[in-house]
Amino acid sequence: MFMGDGMSHSTLAATRIALGGEDVKLAFENFPHTASSKTYCTDQAVADSACTITAMLHGIKTNGGIVGLNGAAANDSCEDQNIKNNQIESIAKWFQDQDRSVGVVTNTKITHATPSGVYANIANRNWEGNAEVIRSGCDHLMVDDIAEQLVHGNIGSKLKVALGGGSKYFINTSMIEHGSNGARTDDDVLRISDLDMHPHLDTTRFKPNSAELSKDFWFNNAKKFVENQVKRNLNTNTAKNVIMFMGDGMSHSTLASTEQFEDEFSRISDLNMQPHFDVETTANKMTSRAFTNNIELTKDFWIDSAKDFVAKQVKKNLNTKKAKNIIMFLGDGMGHSTLAATRIALGGEEVKLAFENFPHTASSKTYCTDQSVADSACTITAMLHGIKTNGGIVGLNAAATRNSCEDQNIKNNQIESIAKWFQDQDRSVGVVTNTKITHATPSGVYANIANRNWEGNAEVIRSGCDHLMVDDIAEQLVHGNIGSKLKVALGGGSKYFINTTMIENGSNGARTDGKNLINEWLTAKTNRQFVRNREELMNVDIRKIDQLLGLFSTHHMPYQLEVNENNEQNIYPTLTEMTLKAIEMLSKNDDGYFLLVEGGRIDNAQHATKARLVIGEMIEFNNAIEAALKKIDLEETLVVVTADHGHALSLAGYSTRNDGVFAMGGIANDELPFLKLSFSNGMGFIKHHINGIRVNASAIDTSSIHFQYPSTFPFKYATHTGEDVGVWAIGPYSHLFSGTIEQNVIAHIMAYASCVGKGLKVCNNND
Repeated sequence: MFMGDGMSHSTLAATRIALGGEDVKLAFENFPHTASSKTYCTDQAVADSACTITAMLHGIKTNGGIVGLNGAAANDSCEDQNIKNNQIESIAKWFQDQDRSVGVVTNTKITHATPSGVYANIANRNWEGNAEVIRSGCDHLMVDDIAEQLVHGNIGSKLKVALGGGSKYFINTSMIEHGSNGARTDDDVLRISDLDMHPHLDTTRFKPNSAELSKDFWFNNAKKFVENQVKRNLNTNTAKNVIMFMGDGMSHSTLASTEQFEDEFSRISDLNMQPHFDVETTANKMTSRAFTNNIELTKDFWIDSAKDFVAKQVKKNLNTKKAKNIIMFLGDGMGHSTLAATRIALGGEEVKLAFENFPHTASSKTYCTDQSVADSACTITAMLHGIKTNGGIVGLNAAATRNSCEDQNIKNNQIESIAKWFQDQDRSVGVVTNTKITHATPSGVYANIANRNWEGNAEVIRSGCDHLMVDDIAEQLVHGNIGSKLKVALGGGSKYFINTTMIENGSNGARTDGKNLINEWLTAKTNRQFVRNREELMNVDIRKIDQLLGLFSTHHMPYQLEVNENNEQNIYPTLTEMTLKAIEMLSKNDDGYFLLVEGGRIDNAQHATKARLVIGEMIEFNNAIEAALKKIDLEETLVVVTADHGHALSLAGYSTRNDGVFAMGGIANDELPFLKLSFSNGMGFIKHHINGIRVNASAIDTSSIHFQYPSTFPFKYATHTGEDVGVWAIGPYSHLFSGTIEQNVIAHIMAYASCVGKGLKVCNNND
């Protein structure tokens, strides 16, 4: 087991860049299987290394600061450490019981929290030597410190190898080791060797490969990946050996930046439904919850729940049927921190959103060909077209330059999406969003555009292009090859469909060409229906129409919490209601369908650093997924849930689990309280700093749904992040989603499972 202490997604992303580029893979990223691990302690929303190593090696969650004891033990309690019922066995003990060898290697102190998890049972991770035990008021003759347990303990004394630092805890203050005096006060000499590591780093800057500009580069790489996934054999042999590598604190963002330093590495259901959550009561009103259930303090709770999970994994059957339908749910900006915060708002860290019960997961690399931190245009192109491209571009390859009028119309630059592949087989396609229907993500279904902002003709003109030669996004939805054939398109953004002299949804349009694209869409074919509010949508009789267009607002649709607060539920449909209506429309086609559902306002709220709105949108996104799962047949429908990129929202500080996600997280070094949630950048900086001094957060009314949470440094809008995002999948061939994948691979897996497109297809294999 290799453990990168603190190796989160951001850490991982940063490491790739340092090693040569965003496309680099670290050695372990070539492993065939992945999962997403929830890290909280029983008493803390944000964990430390003591409770987490106990969870990973002992199979039981416990309180922060404690190693090898269950949650009934109190941190710093001399008595609790020696209570037999509190002490729990680790996998190291289980291996030793079978006369199998155990070892531990670290570049920290060998008595530090993580390595001590192999061999120690300790009520305070800081009791590394006897002096630390004494300072806590305990009798060091009755309470064994960590170094003592390594040398004389039941497990520690049997370790075959133990390498690391921290010699001072093994010798008395009068003795010298490695040029320094020891820290013990009991005359014991407990020696251990040190491991000195000095990795060499080559800081040569990565140079982009021109091959990335071509369609074939991304298609061929993705095809090779899918081919390897299909051929992969499952290893069901008993594991003779286990190695755990732990990157302490290694986040996803850290990983995305290391790729510039060395030669790059070789490129080598049980669905438990969650209850429907009310957006207003959960995200807006909730400020606290009861402390963790006492059952979490027992060994049996964690052992039994883990056994149940393993049993389900073993029994899991792979669905290798052709996917008749595909629904892709995209949470715009739904990074791992956003997900973790939502769980807490929904009731606690232990809560699972509907899609977190899906049996298969992967980690998706989100960069554009020209940007480390992506936007929604290049990412939706990757996910739906199977090709990575430049930031700001939709449906064109990386040979196209953003804002280039000419490049948009070059045929070799234009690329097909999975929507086109479905339509080529007379299978239906739809798109649902609560942003503008012409926004970057939904436009990925039907548009080829050199600038994501060319939503109407006026925006094309402002860029210096001839709007008669360069079709804007709204134009492509109504008259384009793919857009005109969509069976359902629901969202906001009516202003881009009508002229400035016309009114829709109470506001003037934004077009300057005199067009009313809504009327043009309605009159182009029969059996079409246009709706502009919830009542009209809910009254649609799908038996009488072939195509449905709904534009419910002039710009983005309102946030769900705003709708609730303003009692506008009869005007604006929820994302859930739009999703269900879309499924009804698309299900009329017996050959199947593709549907994209975007929870787009998750991203908008994060740009504004309005955390309550973020959580409200996340809850509604989850509700839409839950409702859809009840309406479809998972034997024939592949469901993929993912994000396009991460966001600046952070859940940091060792806050407790007893006061909700919007509460204070503790006291910082400036002796002022801080909020659990913050952003790494954004406008929240200005409101939370006066003359360079941080404002006392506890003196601010944070109850408004529009309250802006603090930011580390000022930015007009909080930015995206370059970390990996999760992919959750269920249904036919969902097991192909595993490991660390390039984001463009998603389109190819969906195409393989549904037997569309020009790449690998399951139907070809069956032939």
